[in-house]
Amino acid sequence: MTVEENFYQENYKGIQLPEGFFKNNVDQAIDIINDWCHWFFDNHNLNDLSIVEDQDRVKKAVCAQVEYFYELGGNTEMSKSKQAITSLSIGNFSMANSGSNGPSSIYSSKAHNYLRPTGLLYGGIREYER
Repeated sequence: MTVEENFYQENYKGIQLPEGFFKNNVDQAIDIINDWCHWFFDNHNLNDLSIVEDQDRVKKAVCAQVEYFYELGGNTEMSKSKQAITSLSIGNFSMANSGSNGPSSIYSSKAHNYLRPTGLLYGGIREYER
C-alpha cells in the first residue's frame, strides 16, 4: 500500500507539515494501519477493497496517523513521553496539573475512526490456505 503526499494535501487537507515529514513517516504510519487491519495489506492492495470510499478511508487513516506523529513530535515510543509542565509557581500563585502529561499511545484515534466503517478492524474467522 502506498499513500502519496499529494493525497494528504489535496484530499485529506491536513495541517501544513514540514518539508520531508510526510515522506519520512508515511511507511511507519502504513505499518500501524496495517497492524490495525490484521495485516490485510501484506497480501492485498487498496484496489482489492471493492468500495472506493473504503480505499479513501484507508488512505485518510494513514494521513491521520502521519499527522498524529507530527503532533507527538515523532513516530517512536519516546515521542509520546515528552514531559509537560506539571506545576507552576509565581510569587504567591501556584498551579498544578494532576492530569495526564499527554497522549498515552502512538496510535491515532482519528485514524482508527476512519477505519471503523471499512470492516478491516474485524478480526473474525479467517480461512487460510494450507
